[in-house]
Order: sequence, then C-alpha cells, then structure tokens
Amino acid sequence: MIFPVESYADIYQCLDGTVSFDKGNECGLYYYYDIPEKKTKIVMLNSIDIFYKVKADGMLLQNGQWEYAFSDRQVDWFEHKVFEFSGMPDSESWKVVIFSHLPIIQRGVKGYVDGEVENGEKIWKIIKTNRNHVVACLFGHVHIDQVLYQDGIPLISTLNAVSYRNYAESPERKVGTASATVFDLISMDCSRGELRLTRFGAGEDMIVIFEV
Repeated sequence: MIFPVESYADIYQCLDGTVSFDKGNECGLYYYYDIPEKKTKIVMLNSIDIFYKVKADGMLLQNGQWEYAFSDRQVDWFEHKVFEFSGMPDSESWKVVIFSHLPIIQRGVKGYVDGEVENGEKIWKIIKTNRNHVVACLFGHVHIDQVLYQDGIPLISTLNAVSYRNYAESPERKVGTASATVFDLISMDCSRGELRLTRFGAGEDMIVIFEV
C-alpha cells in the first residue's frame, strides 16, 4: 500500500505553489486550484482521508480500500478556505467545481453499495450553504455515466477508463479500440448554465444544466 506521505512526495508535491493545499497538512491530499481570469475554483477532495497506522500484526488500523471519510480537518478547510472569496473582485460571481473519488452523498446514486462516507453529510451541508457558487460535484467509483440532482446541484459520474462494462445499459467496450478507455473534456458556459462533457472513448457527450 502507498501511504499518504509517499503519495504527496512522489506525486503531489510538484503541484505545491500551483494548487493550494491545506497548509501544514499537505499529506491530506486535498487541494484547490484557482483560475482567476475565469473566476473559477477547482476543488479536489480526498474521500479516503482516514488515519493510516500499521498495527502490531502488520495490518492497517483502518483499511483505506473500504473505509471512507472526509476528516474533520478537511471539513473545516472546505468550509473556511474553499468558499473564502472576500476581497476578490466580483466575489459573488465565482464558481466552484468539486471532484472526489466517492460520491459525497449516496442518495439515489446508481451502483454505490459501500456505505456512507463519514462526514459526507457535513460536506454536503456546506455545499448547500454555498450553492450559489457550486456548479457541480463530479465523482467516480461506480463506473457508470449518470447525472442526478441533489438540492438542485448536479452530481455526475463517468464510465471507468478500462475495457469492461459493469452494467448492461453501459456501452460495449472493445480492447484495441477507442471504446477501451473513457475520459471527458469539460467546459463550462456560465451564461447558459451549461457544463459540457465532451467524451473521448465509449459513451456520448453530455450537457448538464446548473443554476446560474
């Protein structure tokens, strides 16, 4: 297993100075990236922000593969740093797009069977409080294209980027063709309230409507 301190050192540390980590807790692996000219903030949450400790028998105290949580510190950072726009020009016009591996809340999510994410409801309460800024929440894990709305906010998941399909209604996948993979190019049109996902690989393009 790769510990958070190793992930930060080997993968994320090179982003320091470009993205904004939780200062003093960079190994929490959550951060945001501001695009001032577009008045847009991209937020990457860590939905497996648990306590990594090896027990005497060599096993983890908490199993990061199956135990999901947003730590209390991450919740505090999300509330007080992500939505802090005071002093910025046109502060009310800023938009926030949120990414996490797990769906923040699971009500109505197709394919999710792993139980609640600890502190997910706290994160969602903060999102509802700031819904005038939040465009959408995008997640993976369930390996299916779907869009659902919670409290008027779109939750979006995308197909897995490997060549098998988990659900009969998902498109066929074939090794050696473009359908073997999937990724979306995402663009945002705030004047229309449209989030456009242009698909490469299996599946179709999508336009998701959000409140402006």
